[in-house]
Amino acid sequence: MERPELSRTINLDSKSMKSLNDAICLGLEKAATIHEAETRGRLVILPPHENNPYDGLKVKYRVYKARNGEPVENCFVLRPDKDMAARMAIRRYAECTENRQLAADLEMWVDEMLEVCAFREAAEDDVKEQHYE
Repeated sequence: MERPELSRTINLDSKSMKSLNDAICLGLEKAATIHEAETRGRLVILPPHENNPYDGLKVKYRVYKARNGEPVENCFVLRPDKDMAARMAIRRYAECTENRQLAADLEMWVDEMLEVCAFREAAEDDVKEQHYE
């Protein structure tokens, strides 16, 4: 039985060739990350497609340890600068932790953030008022 011909020549311009090379490298990088995680017994969650309409829990951030750049798995990022629920969650964490210094630092951080948010909202209100006058 004869084998079908598996190779053929494709002519690509340099831009297309770079795009293809980038895609292959990205795929290899993801494969290497998954393989490394599996050998170390870690879980890697790859991000969903950017246009995913799902509003629930999904990967939006990559987190790495500051000390050595190692990825941190199974964590959730809060954005207290943009989200009141995040500020409330941080305050609740401060109430529950046994680390009193961390609790004090978190409370002060959220208080400072609330001041910044109040200043930003007041400035936005001023701009709106000037626009309507």
